[in-house]
Amino acid sequence: MTRDPRQGARDVFWELHDTQRYTCPGCGASREETTAMHVHHRDGNPSNNSRENLVALCNQCHLGGVHDLDVDDPQLTEPSGYTPRPSVSAPRPGP
Repeated sequence: MTRDPRQGARDVFWELHDTQRYTCPGCGASREETTAMHVHHRDGNPSNNSRENLVALCNQCHLGGVHDLDVDDPQLTEPSGYTPRPSVSAPRPGP
């Protein structure tokens, strides 16, 4: 069985954050309000798993906002209209 290459980033990020209380810095959604939280590399380099380079975003903000994909399309095609980009430069402080 091959390990998912993205698992290292997930491990680093979730070691520092409470998975039950974390909210998406793009839209404020909690884990219960979204189908998934994706760990995103701020600099776009999937090998840079430094803590400062990682942020978790809900699937809508990550795929639709950051990567400009149509999250309602099962093939994740490019969207036909405007998709606002969430700010992922710094996560919102938690409670």
